Amino acid sequence: MEEISDHAKNLTLSDDLERPVEDRVNMLFDYVKKKKVEGVIDSSDKDILAEAERLDVKAMGPLVLSEVLFDDKIREQIKKYRRHFLRFCHNNKKAQRYLLHGFECVIDMHQLHLLSKIPHILKEMYDADLLEEEVIFSWADKPSKKYVSKELAKDIRTKAEPFIKWLKEAEEESSGEEEEEEEDENIEVVYSKTVSVPKVEAVKSPAEKDDDIDIDAI
Repeated sequence: MEEISDHAKNLTLSDDLERPVEDRVNMLFDYVKKKKVEGVIDSSDKDILAEAERLDVKAMGPLVLSEVLFDDKIREQIKKYRRHFLRFCHNNKKAQRYLLHGFECVIDMHQLHLLSKIPHILKEMYDADLLEEEVIFSWADKPSKKYVSKELAKDIRTKAEPFIKWLKEAEEESSGEEEEEEEDENIEVVYSKTVSVPKVEAVKSPAEKDDDIDIDAI
């Protein structure tokens, strides 16, 4: 019976993967929605990731999560569900792009409350390590009508300009500091043998991001 059961599971898995990607994304949506309705969504981040990987739609996970978990209280929900999104978005630029598409859809549904808060929402996603600079800049440069109207896509990016400007300035400042450090390293300094030189630990600039995130420790 166990062998038959395992065989049935393998057949189901095979059947699911043969479905069109739209169907598999809808299956993931139903799975996440069910977890929320059952009241176990807070502890289901690993299960949701596993289901997305099983259905081979991991990169699109943030789009689904955005639709189920975000509403006009998105700023609070970014913090609450950070771990869920981080499992998909960490070091995954494609997933980050889908998160931005999901963000646009949420703005579309709650324009009255959220249009003016766009810079704050993006900064909170960035501070939560869900978005990288490169992905944000690419998104800002190319409005798309795939998920919202072309007019709204442009409007969202216009509203996002204060954050984009801040991010570019922070990146330029960080690059300038790195160049200064490289110049300092090339200067030869001769110390007297009798002088004790204290060790100085390098301090990260605010614009630098930590790639070594332990998701389970969050």
